[in-house]
Amino acid sequence: MSDYSPMKYIYHPLSLSTVQGALALRLIHLHPSENFEKELQCELEEISVGPDQIADPYRDNENVVFAALSYTWGEPTFSKSLYVLADRKNNPAGEITITENLHAALKYLRRHDDTVVLWVDAVCINQSDIQERNSQVTQMATIYHVASEVLVWLGSESPFNDGQLCLDFFTRLGHCLFPIKEDSKSQRTLSTKSTIDHEVELFQKTTSPGVVNAFLERFWFTRLWVIQEIIFAKDLDVFCGRTSTSWFAVEYGLGKLLEMNRGQYTERSLTTIRVMSQIRNGRREVDPFYDLFRFSNFHCSDPKDRIYALLGVMDDDSWIDGPPVVSSTVDYTDSVENVYTRFAIERWKVERSKKGPVIRDRRTRKREVKGEKMRDSLMQMLILAAAYERSREMISRRSLPTWVPNWNAPLRFTPMAYSSRYDSSSYGVPFRDMEIVENVDLSKSILLFTGIAYDMVEITVPFEISSTEPKELVSQFLSVVSEFDQRYIQLHFANGGIYTPTKEELGKALAATIIANEELWEVGPEKTERKNFPQSFFRRLQASDYTPPAALDEWTGLSTLLNDMTRSRCLFATGKGYMGITTDEIKPNDIVCVLGGMKMPCILRTTRGEVAQIKDSVMIFPESRDFRDDETFKAYCKERDFSDPNKFQDNGTFKAYFDELSHGTDGHLTFDFIGDAYIHGLMDGNVAESLGSTMPDRCMMLPIV
Repeated sequence: MSDYSPMKYIYHPLSLSTVQGALALRLIHLHPSENFEKELQCELEEISVGPDQIADPYRDNENVVFAALSYTWGEPTFSKSLYVLADRKNNPAGEITITENLHAALKYLRRHDDTVVLWVDAVCINQSDIQERNSQVTQMATIYHVASEVLVWLGSESPFNDGQLCLDFFTRLGHCLFPIKEDSKSQRTLSTKSTIDHEVELFQKTTSPGVVNAFLERFWFTRLWVIQEIIFAKDLDVFCGRTSTSWFAVEYGLGKLLEMNRGQYTERSLTTIRVMSQIRNGRREVDPFYDLFRFSNFHCSDPKDRIYALLGVMDDDSWIDGPPVVSSTVDYTDSVENVYTRFAIERWKVERSKKGPVIRDRRTRKREVKGEKMRDSLMQMLILAAAYERSREMISRRSLPTWVPNWNAPLRFTPMAYSSRYDSSSYGVPFRDMEIVENVDLSKSILLFTGIAYDMVEITVPFEISSTEPKELVSQFLSVVSEFDQRYIQLHFANGGIYTPTKEELGKALAATIIANEELWEVGPEKTERKNFPQSFFRRLQASDYTPPAALDEWTGLSTLLNDMTRSRCLFATGKGYMGITTDEIKPNDIVCVLGGMKMPCILRTTRGEVAQIKDSVMIFPESRDFRDDETFKAYCKERDFSDPNKFQDNGTFKAYFDELSHGTDGHLTFDFIGDAYIHGLMDGNVAESLGSTMPDRCMMLPIV
């Protein structure tokens, strides 16, 4: 009689540990078999990982020895079976249906004569128990951190034999660095660089580039969950069919392929190589929102996993010292919009709890980095909120605040970086650290800034470039630039071709504005390729007189770059004569604002369509409460005491205003966030300099909904 049952396996709830900080897990004990075709049989065991083991996963512990599987579910068809046997603890028997890819992984990882102990999410988490799923996903990074090793399953071998060819090549390179001697363990004796380079050249000559491209196009390489699984692993081995090697060999081999690339690999493959060759040992980005942007091309089946799959990586830089600490909430029953909004709020709370005092030296204009982190993180969030698309339904229902990025959408354009060469557009403007007014209905939560509504948008000329053919693209680009130049001159009567805000030649100012003075490519692998572009762009734009030359040879080489710079962007001019570039969502009468503590100017729009009026150079919004009328706020602005950031934190008037907003925005002036902007001549404390002693009368509350 068989000792397993064909009935569906019934999970028992994981035990609640009596030890604070302990972690309850199920583990698969995969039974051995010499027959590859035999059905998969296992036992499920629950263990508890103590807080000491979590804090120091490298310590010896016989009770916590298992391998965590990193894989992709594959097609969501559960056509294969894993049979759970009844055990001595009277745990029930039953059948768990699994995907074909997981079934193949377990078949190849199963040993002939010994049990394999594994943690596999699809089996070890009761996927139908949302509460358990929420709890285990919160601990996912910790699970991979305490595992003895992580086994990467890339899938079964393909007809190209790409897995074996590439993994064997990586193994050979690994042996060049760490030769295995018969009488001892691996000993590090570095081979000469020429030997390694010869091995790479031989592989590239004898192996079709299509093999490497096919290998790197395996879905595992673009699965979002693998990021934290790789980062937190103590030890990694990579499997493809019957072939395996160490992660070190894969990482090193990919780096050498990139180093010796001669244009034979696809752009997608090169992107994969860059990420995977640096993911464990590369520079850690300190901003969690940039992590979400950096891995936006990776895939996940549930949009909520855009956040949940990276929680352990993003929190507190904790993976550097381990163990990971996840401060954010996991709730798969919540809406996607609420998950994104709650994450933004929780990240703001984390950053606020870590921030130090803001100290400014009025002479050197230097600021203490410790006090900047929260504002830099919020700035990154605002930049990305404008860069990601929003569905029409999301806009009409206002289900996501305009200051929260829609992480599951495509990028409309590459975000600007705003390098350190600019101090800040808000330098010298008195401000209170931004607050978030959290609402029970998260979609109505408010990002509250102090700042200055400085100017209004007068004209907009979007880069409506439809062609991808190089010559036609350049022609359309120059046509847009010519139209903007003419409309700007008509609006501001540019005398003698001079750009008044900076007193420089108008054509040079316009060229700098179009490329955002290099801010469009301050980060990214293309930086070195583009370093000589600004000078050549100025020269070509001025020589063209905004009309396509007969020979476009010099321009066509820049067509890809021009397309990247101008995609979904718009040139605009303001009432005060400034010109800038921002998202093509901008409209006339939008407000140019300087938000307290932010490096860049921002474009806001009144939520209910109020149009500002200019009175004595001061922007006024009729029929809405204006916080500038409050005498306490005026007194604070006039003091401009940057050395005491807590002074305004306890301001009673602000607290009253905050409480009013938490109960609703009726009667209050509120704004939608449209986008960040590069504005030529307004990036380096120019607002405070131009307003001088009148600045306190211009400071106001800017609630963004």
